[in-house]
Amino acid sequence: MDKEPSAASDRQAYDDSPATQSESSSALGWLLLYSVAMFTLPFAAFYSTRYALTHYLHVDGFANTCGSVVAAVLAVNVIIFLYAVRGYEDAKDDDNNHDPTTEEGDERKDEAKKSKKRNMSASLLYLLVPVGVGASLYVIRKLRELQWGWVRNTAPLRGKVFIITGANTGLGYETARALAARQATVIMACRSMERAGEAIRRIRQHTSEGELIPIELDLASFASVRDFSEAIKSRYPSFDCLINNAGLAMQTPTFTKENYEVHYGVNHLGHFLLVDLLKDNIRANAARIVIVSSKMHERAKIDFDNLGKWVDRARGERTNSLYNNSKLMNFYHARELYKQGYNVHVLCPGLCHTDFFRSYNPKWYHYVLFSPIVLLFLRSARQGAQNIIYAATDNVNTEEKNPVTGYFVTNVKQTKSKMKFDEETSERLWRESVKALNA
Repeated sequence: MDKEPSAASDRQAYDDSPATQSESSSALGWLLLYSVAMFTLPFAAFYSTRYALTHYLHVDGFANTCGSVVAAVLAVNVIIFLYAVRGYEDAKDDDNNHDPTTEEGDERKDEAKKSKKRNMSASLLYLLVPVGVGASLYVIRKLRELQWGWVRNTAPLRGKVFIITGANTGLGYETARALAARQATVIMACRSMERAGEAIRRIRQHTSEGELIPIELDLASFASVRDFSEAIKSRYPSFDCLINNAGLAMQTPTFTKENYEVHYGVNHLGHFLLVDLLKDNIRANAARIVIVSSKMHERAKIDFDNLGKWVDRARGERTNSLYNNSKLMNFYHARELYKQGYNVHVLCPGLCHTDFFRSYNPKWYHYVLFSPIVLLFLRSARQGAQNIIYAATDNVNTEEKNPVTGYFVTNVKQTKSKMKFDEETSERLWRESVKALNA
């Protein structure tokens, strides 16, 4: 007489089945996948983001913070994705791996149904998490915009004349657009008259107010700066504000017509010459001078031994960035002008999403890496221009808060620089700049 199979033997047979044995290997496979994904992808994102910021933007100050944020966001999304896929696989396995010919098989079938519901609910929850993450990032962005500040004064500027260098793009364009909307006359000092014309056409799509006047200016040429100053003296001798906005950052050695490396020659020396040539008009009209520097001046050190020469940034060196150094020169220039009695204001627009670093020729994957950085940390050109507009129209220097005491405008308010300014360095830079103009 045949012996009926017992529950224990059924259970043993089920445990020895290929489907059951595959569960163990499947779990091990998922564990390995989790480990690889969680340890490699976030670390790769962190170091790639940090490299992109330090190598292309020379932004060392919060490169680690940006990298950490990108890595954390990626890690969360990896977890969400893997758990969602795992939940689907578990639901499918629980539905298939049962033996309906036994009582235990019936119980496992019921348990499989319950497990499937739980896993499907969990998968739905995992899919909803990215929506929550996206909403949180949106809220964070809006809070940061409030922190960055906006110019609230919209009083008309009819009859006021503003000169803006580099007014055809980025911060200069947004500044010109905002001032024109307030009925000001804006002289757009641009290297390319074609691009200046395109900028004017774009501005006119938003406002018909104000007057926009393009005049050619190439800060990389002393001759062009002198021609521009003569044009201003003859056509607009009475102006109210000179905004030294134009600037650049280059990866490869580039030089001015006078053979100075461009960060020194354009960002500092070109504007230094422009102010010097227009100083009589500035004094006669009590005109305001606005100098666009950067918070990166706090991470700079002027190298007088190589002033005007191209010096490659040493690996790991944070104080030898030619761009950062030129921004420190801008601040020192403002300090010396203020000591001479000029109404000068220095500012940092913040790290902005403009075409300022267009010469860096980023790869497609850099745009992928920069996306979360742009979302969380970079201001729009319009947002950054608020600091220029505020410095040009509303900011008031006081005995306690002025360029000499180390104050500059950022987030639409006065802020104390962390830089320890040195009077000897300030005076020496002025002498070296005058010497360079007469060389």
